[in-house]
Amino acid sequence: MKNIKKISIFIVLVAVGFYLYLVFGSYNKAGGDLTEISMTASDVRMAENEEEVGLEDGAENEVGEVPFGVVIPSKLISDPLKLEVFYKELSDVVSPSLIVIMDARSSVDSAGVEVCVECRYVSEFGEAKVDAELAKLLIKESGIEARDAKLLNENGILVHSKMIARFYPNSKILPITLQSNLDESVRSDLADWMNLNLPEDAMVILDLGVSENVISEVAEFQNNSFVRVLRALSDVPSNLNVDCVSCLDVVMQTMKARGHEVLSELEDGIKLYLQGNGEDSAGVSFMLMGNVVNPPDFSYLRDFDYAAIADRSSFLHYFRDLQGADYGFLKGFDLMMFEVKVGCYRERFGAVTVHMCGVGSEGNELRQIMDFDEDDVVVVFRDFRGLSLSEAKVLGRKAVDEGADVVVGRGLKEIGPMELWKGGVVIYSLGDFITDSGLALSPNLSSSGVVMGVSYDDGEFSFYPFAVKIENGYPRLGDSTLQTQMNSKLIAN
Repeated sequence: MKNIKKISIFIVLVAVGFYLYLVFGSYNKAGGDLTEISMTASDVRMAENEEEVGLEDGAENEVGEVPFGVVIPSKLISDPLKLEVFYKELSDVVSPSLIVIMDARSSVDSAGVEVCVECRYVSEFGEAKVDAELAKLLIKESGIEARDAKLLNENGILVHSKMIARFYPNSKILPITLQSNLDESVRSDLADWMNLNLPEDAMVILDLGVSENVISEVAEFQNNSFVRVLRALSDVPSNLNVDCVSCLDVVMQTMKARGHEVLSELEDGIKLYLQGNGEDSAGVSFMLMGNVVNPPDFSYLRDFDYAAIADRSSFLHYFRDLQGADYGFLKGFDLMMFEVKVGCYRERFGAVTVHMCGVGSEGNELRQIMDFDEDDVVVVFRDFRGLSLSEAKVLGRKAVDEGADVVVGRGLKEIGPMELWKGGVVIYSLGDFITDSGLALSPNLSSSGVVMGVSYDDGEFSFYPFAVKIENGYPRLGDSTLQTQMNSKLIAN
């Protein structure tokens, strides 16, 4: 365990009010010039991404350099009426020559990637044209095995093919079904193959189940090379037309940016949300762990992004923008780690993710966190089974005993307490969602919750819980009564 970290939990209303005054005072002083603030954030994100992918300084991504993608909720994949609206509006702004449909299966009976067997022998799949040559090339060059085409009926690709044939009569499709227990190296090889072989104007459609259960390298798929991911819709869209209009705007901006540029219009939209303005978008849900804010300027630009709001599959930017001097910090992505055998998994972006199925409620198989040569260690555990608080405490405290500085619990749909344990901080659950879509387990709290602000300065952590609620589809900071209610849950035994 490194130096003991400091935790500041602002549960006294006077302190919370003073802090919010400072935050919004600073934010308002930063000015009403949304464009200027947005450009600053864009420059930061661009620089980070250029370093990740090895672009030369100042290099720009040409339009058409990489395909762009659309991620749709899994519930839409079998609903022809909703898909018809989606494809109709999408076809108004983009005309790809190739559409790749990547779907997922939850079965673990076999590993590998499934490609439609028929694609090798016929020129049509359903009513849509299949790029049979590209499918054969994929099978040949990547070593991917072709499996039973009947499985595709279960996954809804046939439904997509009819829509593609109708709205994209000149486009071909490449249907790919991924196994949810696919090895990371195979996923990476597939991404590399697509990067080399897809035409520049290709569009990739991912079922949300893919990003939840298969693609652990979300950042690679979104930022680095082969696809610019658009997370378009809510799981339970109450008004598909409104959602599609907003997603089409993202598509058009994405077409202009391609590559790795952060879309300033999206960032402005997030700030308008939090200022109480912006267009109506019913059913907005917050991914709590993704919504980390940095005092004193409340960095909405980097943390309140569409990925964090619309895509509940990934941990994304949690702790990513902590301020401070040189430190080795671990980031995490909230994804199912099927390869975990002994409890901890060194995810390629530096996370320590504890899979509950691997460690058990007692955490006896937890790998020694002290092995990590980092100044600060954050452990994320994902609860799939519904642990009791006493069981979660066994795991959280053991992680601190082994050297973790911060332990964060994920997956629970209700707010749990946070505690100091031997100098470490354990946050058992922030509830997953703040939503008016009825996804939360506690109906009376389904539209309210906690967003945890985190700062890191000179080796010390500070935590700031903010009560947030959804009003008419918009996220808002809660009043003092709601803040007190949320604080009481965070300090409960």
